[in-house]
Amino acid sequence: MRLQMISTKSVEEEFKKENATLRAIIFGIDQSPGIAKNSYWSTFLNQETAMLFGTEKYAKEYDFPVLSARINKVKRGHYTIEFTDVIEEPSKTSYGEITERVNRILEQDIIAQPEYWLWSHKRWKHKRPVEETSLINSVSR
Repeated sequence: MRLQMISTKSVEEEFKKENATLRAIIFGIDQSPGIAKNSYWSTFLNQETAMLFGTEKYAKEYDFPVLSARINKVKRGHYTIEFTDVIEEPSKTSYGEITERVNRILEQDIIAQPEYWLWSHKRWKHKRPVEETSLINSVSR
């Protein structure tokens, strides 16, 4: 078994490769993506938050099941990893459903053990773009 890191610029290319080898593709989820207007917007830890959408995009496009990984500290320098099913058939989900589920799991993990989350990262530096806010307000009426 090997772990290969790939650039975000080559993700699309990696997904398109015909590969008979069994593999897992791991995405780090981020609540502070570089471009706010290309983000999925939701609430995370009671804050209006921009979220990366890559996990959902590729899961739906290739119909790959989505798992969540929880790393548990056993003792200093010793950890276990626990996988949880999030979605088995992504192509049957509605827009945002996968991103919401993954972020709710992460939110629960942070609330349960806040000391293991990197709090110094500025996650809420973006504001929802005005055109998206007005669209949501007109739909909710």
